[in-house]
Amino acid sequence: MPVRYQPGHFVRHSKLGVGKILSVPHHNIVEVFFSDDVDRPRKKISTDKVHMELIHESEAPAWLVNLDLELARRKDHLTAPAAMQKFRNIFKDGFDAPSYTSKERDYKWTAHCLWNDSLNREEYTRLLSNEEWEEIVVRALAVEAKTNLLSPYEKMPLRDALKTSAAAKTFCRGLYDLIYGDDGFENRFDRFTGTLEALPQPKSSTVKWPIQTFFPFIAMPGNHLFLKPEVTNQAAERRGYQLNYKHKKIVKTG
Repeated sequence: MPVRYQPGHFVRHSKLGVGKILSVPHHNIVEVFFSDDVDRPRKKISTDKVHMELIHESEAPAWLVNLDLELARRKDHLTAPAAMQKFRNIFKDGFDAPSYTSKERDYKWTAHCLWNDSLNREEYTRLLSNEEWEEIVVRALAVEAKTNLLSPYEKMPLRDALKTSAAAKTFCRGLYDLIYGDDGFENRFDRFTGTLEALPQPKSSTVKWPIQTFFPFIAMPGNHLFLKPEVTNQAAERRGYQLNYKHKKIVKTG
């Protein structure tokens, strides 16, 4: 009895390896996305001429299991191996390539060095002791301005929220605790959420992952990462990982 292939089925081809059926355009034709083919992963297979074994999803790579069928039909969609190969084609020496460091690393390191020069623990402590809130804000925003990590929709709410002396005081104390506090980082991170929530929110919320993670990443890049949650979550899901991320809409009141 002939195999009845359906979109979403996983198959094994004797030469092409493991694939996921994207569509069945004809009763004897199936379109398959093969995980091992870097250059041409999408192929149309005649089931009259080629037998493919149906396999369980547990035998397929996690990213293939999570592959969105509609997305995979796009000609510009890349497999994980193809994406890595494309990166290597652009940056032949990988993360050590001068072209990579000049485009992706150097400006972030410049911001890190500026943080160390202008808001290291000793200097930050001195500024706090003198209650120089506005100066701390100026220096912190100067560090941020060295990068393109925050979008305009994140930059402007932060700047708008820090226009008053009271808001600057709240932010400066919270930021110092986040970076230089003595207890566990998770507790400090949670407290900084409260700091951002306490700031004026005239137009848009400052409680956003990019704002929350920017300063720990710049101040201590060896320990912390900068997070853009939506694209990170999408990438994780395609590779079979669950980040347990849920978008929370901030409702403005008053």
